[in-house]
Amino acid sequence: MDRSTFRRIGNKEERSHANILRKLHRDLEGSVFEHRGWSTGFIVLDGKSLSIRGKDACEHIILDADGVLLARALEMGRESAEVYSYLIDQLKADGVHLNAATTDGLPGLEKMLHGQHLIHQRCHVHLLRDVRTGLQLTTRHRYKRLTPANRQKRVLFRYCHLLLQSTPETYQLRMAHVARCITHNFFLLNSIQLQALRRFLRTAQKRGFWHFHDEEIPTTTNAVENYIGRLQTRLKTMRGFKKFENADRILDALHTELDGEQL
Repeated sequence: MDRSTFRRIGNKEERSHANILRKLHRDLEGSVFEHRGWSTGFIVLDGKSLSIRGKDACEHIILDADGVLLARALEMGRESAEVYSYLIDQLKADGVHLNAATTDGLPGLEKMLHGQHLIHQRCHVHLLRDVRTGLQLTTRHRYKRLTPANRQKRVLFRYCHLLLQSTPETYQLRMAHVARCITHNFFLLNSIQLQALRRFLRTAQKRGFWHFHDEEIPTTTNAVENYIGRLQTRLKTMRGFKKFENADRILDALHTELDGEQL
């Protein structure tokens, strides 16, 4: 809810919007989000950036593969692998069994998940975004998009896309084709663009195809990004928070509401 909503409630109850807001925080005090107590074993991690009195904060979210929230934590600063590690420790302590995690590639997550003995699946959408950026692929301006050099990069990008869409039967052939294009540099890419492709290939080989072993492992972070989109819809009119404690209470209540809708 935004300030205008509190004012309307205040006018109806003949109280100031500030009193209504204070009552809301008092009612939420002591509330704690509780997960359902079990998991499919496959989780998706992502964070939502926030502003608290003009300073950066991040709401860390662990979502089950079926779209149900398992854990959350608001911390000042940027998204942190250490916070996710703490949340995973808490879930394990509660007896929740976890097998694999799908992430967007935040630095530090690979090492953390290895330490947690979890399979680390990289999000295919984010892998392709990294390739697009590394190739300096133009997608907007028509006259640039149709230049011969950009057309060649689009072909390479399409090869990468097809690789991620591989089946166990087609994987080896497609991997070998992309590797051959990089080794021989058929499209005369510069060193930065070649490095981006090599990085994609290494990551795809190591972290991109765990779903071959278990099809329940998500290949994208779409579930948690959709969840964050629904959370953002409820936050967009609040224009930031003034206190960490108040932000934590309101987020806790919003998660409980969204979790109830999912269940």
